[in-house]
This record gives sequence, C-alpha cells and structure tokens, in this order.
Amino acid sequence: MIQFDYRGAVKNEDVIPYRINLSATDTSKQKCVVVMTILGTAKIGKDAAECDALSSS
Repeated sequence: MIQFDYRGAVKNEDVIPYRINLSATDTSKQKCVVVMTILGTAKIGKDAAECDALSSS
C-alpha cells in the first residue's frame, strides 16, 4: 500500500521508487506504474522489461 498526505506527497519516503504491477488473469502481459518521487511523479511501464528499467532508475 502507498499512502499520500494532504499535499499529495508520499507519506513513507523509504519506499521510493514504488512499483505497482498490473496484469490480467488471462494473459502474460504486464504493465506497471512506478511512483518516482515523494511528490507522486509516476511513470508507466508497458512491458516487464520497461517496468524493470523504471524500478532500477
């Protein structure tokens, strides 16, 4: 779980970047949302390789 304060900043800064994986049950395709900063800046990965690259940057 990721929580934001009343200003939109991530409450627990120790978890940045925070990755949320999304996948459908009937396919092997994967997408992700990576929260990059404590202000909630997010990037979307379109496949597993892109998600891994975003998480490590």
